[in-house]
Amino acid sequence: MNLNAPLDQALSAVEQQLDAVDGAFFAADTGALEREGAALRQASAAFAHTLQRQTASAAALSPVLQRRVRSVAQRLSGQREALARAAVAAERQAACLVPELADAPTYGAAVGRSAGGGAARLYNKAAR
Repeated sequence: MNLNAPLDQALSAVEQQLDAVDGAFFAADTGALEREGAALRQASAAFAHTLQRQTASAAALSPVLQRRVRSVAQRLSGQREALARAAVAAERQAACLVPELADAPTYGAAVGRSAGGGAARLYNKAAR
């Protein structure tokens, strides 16, 4: 009996989910990315649990499994970096579309300003 079979199956599930996350990311499908990301977290947790049980029973990882685990770690790191870059790009795009009003409060009067100051000035002038 192959002691690494449960680990192989759990690791295969993680690899399949990595592929699914890659596909959703490149397709720019945010709904699928969210679903596949959650499934990847579940598969990763199941793999970690299986690994913990297997190592507790003194079953060592084969060299092939060790290489696959390193590959998964590299892919996860790459996905994390790609998501971070995409988030920064999205923030920059949003900032271009909706510039911030740094010194204008949205609600309430600003401290030390008159009641007619701030972002509401535009609406006050239009009403006159």
